Amino acid sequence: MRKQIALKNIDILSQTEKKLIIKTFNNTKASYNKSITLIDLFEKNVNKYPDKTALVHNSIEYSYKTINNMSNIIANTIGEIKGKKIAVL
Repeated sequence: MRKQIALKNIDILSQTEKKLIIKTFNNTKASYNKSITLIDLFEKNVNKYPDKTALVHNSIEYSYKTINNMSNIIANTIGEIKGKKIAVL
């Protein structure tokens, strides 16, 4: 009778291949200017690529310009709400 082994316990990669995937391909460190906010970075992309797709949701593509316009509408609406508690994500 053959010994049963769970698939998760079978190594199909060599140690060298594992190291390459985990250490080299998965290295996502990047240096960036920590004084720039996420909003600043996004608006930079709005100016640079206004009509490029920034987001796809339920097969609908949204450009940087469209998302920026939507976020500005939300921000302006929040600014109009006075004396009420609101949630900000």
